[in-house]
Amino acid sequence: MVAKLVIKLGIPMEVAKEQLKLSPYIQNYPLVSNMIVSSLKQIVNSIKDIKKSGGEFTDIQDHPMVKRHLERLEDFI
Repeated sequence: MVAKLVIKLGIPMEVAKEQLKLSPYIQNYPLVSNMIVSSLKQIVNSIKDIKKSGGEFTDIQDHPMVKRHLERLEDFI
């Protein structure tokens, strides 16, 4: 998916390699990366369910799981 975005948006490969790589934390702690993948799958599946049920979904920041983290980030700032 990242490769498709890089190609579609015309991002130079050097920039993409530097900016879109996995963080060292994820590379060094694979169990954490599995948790992140699992959470992302959960978000994507729930968005699909919202759309299938006819619910309106326009922005990822409206998703309950994402909203929770965004609120924490806002408090941090």
